[in-house]
Amino acid sequence: MRRIQRAIYILMLSTLFAGALGGAVSCSKVQSDTTSDTFRPNFRLTFSVPVDTKSTTAAGYGDPDNNEGTDNSLSVRDLEVYFFDTEGRLVSSVTDFSDIRLTPVSSDGYDPHSHLYDVQMRVSGIMKGLQYRVVILANKRSTLGSSLPFSVASSDDWMNTGVGNTDEERLYNSLEFNYSNTGIKGIRDYLSLNFGMNENAYVPMWGFAKLTADAELGENGRAPEFLPSSGIVELLRALAKVRIDFAPELLETVEPTAFNEETLLGGIKLCNPVNTGFMTPAYSKVSSLQATPNIINRDRQGGSPTGLYTNEWINRGQSSGESSVGVYPMYRKGNSFYTYMPEAYMGQAWMELEFAWKQNGVPTSTKQNYKIHFSDYDDAREYYGVEPGIALTEEQLEKFEFPVMRNHYYIYTIVRLNPMILRYEVCEWHHRNTEIEFN
Repeated sequence: MRRIQRAIYILMLSTLFAGALGGAVSCSKVQSDTTSDTFRPNFRLTFSVPVDTKSTTAAGYGDPDNNEGTDNSLSVRDLEVYFFDTEGRLVSSVTDFSDIRLTPVSSDGYDPHSHLYDVQMRVSGIMKGLQYRVVILANKRSTLGSSLPFSVASSDDWMNTGVGNTDEERLYNSLEFNYSNTGIKGIRDYLSLNFGMNENAYVPMWGFAKLTADAELGENGRAPEFLPSSGIVELLRALAKVRIDFAPELLETVEPTAFNEETLLGGIKLCNPVNTGFMTPAYSKVSSLQATPNIINRDRQGGSPTGLYTNEWINRGQSSGESSVGVYPMYRKGNSFYTYMPEAYMGQAWMELEFAWKQNGVPTSTKQNYKIHFSDYDDAREYYGVEPGIALTEEQLEKFEFPVMRNHYYIYTIVRLNPMILRYEVCEWHHRNTEIEFN
């Protein structure tokens, strides 16, 4: 994006892979069991997972204060690895956690924007020296599909029931997860668990790489003492994340109201008709690629920062229709409000904020509701020649709407009301190095 996305996607190339099996990284939360004498792996990979986005620029990497939930956590108990041949036919899979060992690692070329994980596994049916498309699915939470959002229902028959021309495509089309209008617990409960570092609220991730297998067993049927890694697989989160902050001086005059569970009015909330999502991009977009895509500018025509916005890369789930928009209260932590959401088309989702005005520091009955769009406010203001002290209309913002994409973080800071003045940035989740101010 011309002014919205300036984050630099750093590929973890061979310099990382060469030393990827070094010392442990203490700030990563994973489960590992490397002591079992009965575990005999014959295949090894390295995962690259984007780190938690900083909640403050003052906290260093690995600092406990630099944390906004389990955005970069993997659970070995909820990890699936699929091996397809180059034509998309399923060759083998590893879906039992007892066949996987997951360990955080670092290297001389370690990039602090990403965690590396050493992944050793037992896998049958693959041959050394052959090429495979290896697909990683993390944090599906299939067993929690009736109680938590972003859970993919378990399906042992996806090869027969899935839609597609290849086994890999059928897998992708079976990975639809529920959203917060289904299940016992809603988005706020999910966020509460996530910020509490609960394993059941890890963020779903996907990634793949076309690689040559370096798998082998010793003459005695045991794996050699050292297994080389067959390559690095980059993982992307299947969700977008949204945060709303308020300038301290604004909170001296207004107070966010409480959300009413019965009327669905008030508070800070997301409005979205999409009630499901997908763990993966559309298969048609990635089938010809060699690895997990860099999604910078994928929402622009031609992949150019100056191209018009497009829905082309969005893999949206089912919609309940514009007449039945879901209302999802955001989770409050301090003076920030958070939510996760699946991908959405341009103009499909927005946020509503209600404030009570203060008098002598006490909220009064005077309330006012505001709307925030996923739009390029800055470009709209420049295009129409609207001065900062004048509010933009919804019609003016409509021309500059952009889609909500997976693995992106949308951060808004409300500076002033009447008219609304805000700052915001949109970037790939694991690179908050953009400095973008609107208005």
